[in-house]
Amino acid sequence: MKIVYYITSSMLESVAPKISIIWKSIPSQLSRENKKFIYKVVKKGARVRGYEDALQWFVIVLYSGNLYT
Repeated sequence: MKIVYYITSSMLESVAPKISIIWKSIPSQLSRENKKFIYKVVKKGARVRGYEDALQWFVIVLYSGNLYT
């Protein structure tokens, strides 16, 4: 079964700033001994509910191999 993830331009506009914030927090996330993703490292007071769409986008893109730096 093939899973297709469709992102509309309006969804991407709302998620893009969060994607950028998560991307910038990755080095500090990986430098920790505990490798769990900590939302308060992304932004003070951040919760899963506010960043789950952006993080899900990262997971999909990373697994598909379409992320270029």
